[in-house]
Amino acid sequence: MFYSPNCSDTVSAPRPSPDRESNSLVIDYHNDLSSLVNDPQWWTANFGWLSFTPKRPFFGGGLLGRLADICIQEIKGKYSMAEDLINSWTKLEYIICSVIVILGGVYEIPSIGPAYPAARGYQRQHAYRSVAHREARASRDIFVLWIGLLSFLIAGADSLSQKGYEWPSLLENHLQFHPAIADLIRASDLGTFSHEVQRIGAFIYLTKDDIEKTHQPSVRWLITHNIPIWYHRPEIDGEDPTKLKRKGCLNSRGQCKACFPREIVEETMVDPLSGALKIKKGEMWLNTFTPELTYMIRCNTDVTSLMSGTVIKAVVGYITDYVTKSGLS
Repeated sequence: MFYSPNCSDTVSAPRPSPDRESNSLVIDYHNDLSSLVNDPQWWTANFGWLSFTPKRPFFGGGLLGRLADICIQEIKGKYSMAEDLINSWTKLEYIICSVIVILGGVYEIPSIGPAYPAARGYQRQHAYRSVAHREARASRDIFVLWIGLLSFLIAGADSLSQKGYEWPSLLENHLQFHPAIADLIRASDLGTFSHEVQRIGAFIYLTKDDIEKTHQPSVRWLITHNIPIWYHRPEIDGEDPTKLKRKGCLNSRGQCKACFPREIVEETMVDPLSGALKIKKGEMWLNTFTPELTYMIRCNTDVTSLMSGTVIKAVVGYITDYVTKSGLS
């Protein structure tokens, strides 16, 4: 069974883990790409950027707004997109691809990019209107993949700022782009890593060897950039799936505000992936922090009594502190 610390979405079971050594992923850009732009994949060194692909991209603003509408017109018995729209998409393709090349080269971030959107034929004429629509939509799906790749590179560039570069200045100095281009990127799904931009996410590894082979970033880094992650939890394979569903007070994304179910931790330890202190917890639906720790920090709420994080139970725990704990009286 797979567990996610930051996503409550129901995802289909992934295919068997890929070869960690070759980091290969075969993508046929001439077929339907819907699964690629909707379903999480295993993290690999060259295709980990797929996890940054937006699930529901917002085609708005001065940069991505040109992808919003697909207008097909007939010209001398052939069907194609309007010429001004083709030119607009071509310019966007040039901008995104140029930024990807410069960021990947300067910051030395490994990746294998998708095919060019034009490869699916949005610039060509077609014999049937339906074919023109199909190829235009497929080209836009590839644009969405490019958005994911560029978002991944921007996140990496921001994290590597100690190299002395600021990627917006690279666009201006190396590509002679207007400074407004960087502002448009920051304001779009390309450079936004908030909860509003829901991304596909990835299945990740927890063993040191697999992490090194796949060049997988830390769990903290992925969560900080709001990338949904799932990893294998063999210790809960025999559990009732209904017990693993989020309960209690939910936020706007359908996640439990108290982060239940909690991850089981057999011993208090420092997480080698994120550096976080993970306190011993033996039950998914109960905060089993040690009484000694609760007493030391003089917590005003008996955290061992909070099951689902509801207000009533919190109040009961609050009052119980002053009734039962001599150290707080």
